[in-house]
Amino acid sequence: MQTERQEVWRSTHLLTEDKKDLARLVLEEIRRGRDVTKTLRSHPLQGGGYLNKSMLVTIYNEMVAAKEIDEDMRLLERIRSSNSSLWAIPPTRSNYSSLAEHGLPTDAITRIGLSSAALMR
Repeated sequence: MQTERQEVWRSTHLLTEDKKDLARLVLEEIRRGRDVTKTLRSHPLQGGGYLNKSMLVTIYNEMVAAKEIDEDMRLLERIRSSNSSLWAIPPTRSNYSSLAEHGLPTDAITRIGLSSAALMR
């Protein structure tokens, strides 16, 4: 018997037919050159949340195996290496204001080792 937390995890990570269809659409946009993160974020799931990159990789592998698309290691690398979280980007002078605009308080940026004075030099 699964706990509620396990059930929630399973339902959000289960690749249903609807998610597969959406992943194919997202993958096609990425193949045409669109940014991975922006494309994922522009296609939210019906119940909330977004597809994850592992779902895109699964669909990519299925499409290659079915010979629907040619193998493209650069595409696969773009999917795997894209930053899907703003907070994964190290704060610098150029994105410090962006972090603040997205709700990260200055004291939180300082706690991760950067001060606004150091960033604004």
